[in-house]
Amino acid sequence: DTEHNAVERAEDAADTYDPRTRAWYEAATRQALPVWTAPYVFFTTGQPGVTVAAAVGDARGAPDAVVGVDVEMGGVSGFLRQLSFGNGGSVFIVTPGGDVVAHSRNAQRLSRSADGGNGRQRFIKAGELPDIEGAVGNRIVAALGANGAAPALSASAAAAPKIHEETHDGASYYVAVGDL
Repeated sequence: DTEHNAVERAEDAADTYDPRTRAWYEAATRQALPVWTAPYVFFTTGQPGVTVAAAVGDARGAPDAVVGVDVEMGGVSGFLRQLSFGNGGSVFIVTPGGDVVAHSRNAQRLSRSADGGNGRQRFIKAGELPDIEGAVGNRIVAALGANGAAPALSASAAAAPKIHEETHDGASYYVAVGDL
């Protein structure tokens, strides 16, 4: 109403969502700074994104509530599309596991899973990108390794991205690799 009082409450017995059981909620209650999730496919929209969450403390500073905000990666891809890379260049954001979560030219970041045909969505892998992007994406993910860090390729948060020359089909390409 005009006084901001609840006028009606309703429960949906079929809705079992409880944010308190989510990893982002639990992580936010354990630390003072906001937490960011790894990219995942949102249940409600079916779109890829990340969640940022922070605990709100009571008068003594103990967690009283958690505020979570979902950020869809489509918005990040839209931002990347507005940048100029010259002569058909592109940029994409890849997790250490090789998942493409944002791309300046390729709106498709999700694919149907091939694991038994259950139809679940998954992120496309860097190696599934066309042409040079897939070839370079595979090499970068392999160089990063399972732990997501390789001295030759990673950059510290304070450092500028590292530039690498890659060759594909006889042509040279320059690739910038950095941590987010």
